[in-house]
Amino acid sequence: MQSQTKILFTVVFCFIAFVAGSQNLVVSAGGNYSAIQYKRASDGSFLNENYTGPGGHIGAFVESTFFKKRQKELIASIGLLGDYKMLTQSLSYSGVENKMNLIYVNVPAYVFYRYRLRSRAKLYAGAGPYVSYGVRGTVEISGAGDIAAGKYKIEWGNKENEDYMKPLDYGVTAKAGYRAYRGFDVAVSYDYGIPNVFVLYDKQSMKLRTLRLTLGYTLPLVD
Repeated sequence: MQSQTKILFTVVFCFIAFVAGSQNLVVSAGGNYSAIQYKRASDGSFLNENYTGPGGHIGAFVESTFFKKRQKELIASIGLLGDYKMLTQSLSYSGVENKMNLIYVNVPAYVFYRYRLRSRAKLYAGAGPYVSYGVRGTVEISGAGDIAAGKYKIEWGNKENEDYMKPLDYGVTAKAGYRAYRGFDVAVSYDYGIPNVFVLYDKQSMKLRTLRLTLGYTLPLVD
């Protein structure tokens, strides 16, 4: 838990330091399509019964140009997002349907290559790391046979066979988009989670994946 706290403090410190020198603020919101890739350790195979479903996000990015030549730019960008994931898992072999609702605070960082068109609109693409932290969640199970139905609050933590999910997720993220001359922005991004976030049972694994469609508007922070 101490290592996770250190990571969070480091991320917050870097975020504040970057904001202080940023040139643009991009407020944004949009929809998600998320998946939890489920793996059973007993046979090492991925199952078809993954958690999948829609969601949404809202937040902001700050960005700064560190290289510019004619129509080409290299941009550093870091964001702070509230992420909502509404996921469903249907188990074909038992008839049980599990539903999961998760809220994360997400901090993605990118390095973008941006190209300015003749219309003064811009195309961009980039990649980088992200760190995400779970703050609230529930699991709802529809009973079948001997399995009891119920809705349960997710216990975040790292204690095996006691907590349900690890709060800290991290991975790599990629993003591409179009920014109009007046500042309107549309982008698609994809987060690929690296760690196993499931901790309740040691023979199961869950890894997060999220696809986003984002609409934004750019506000200059400097004249």
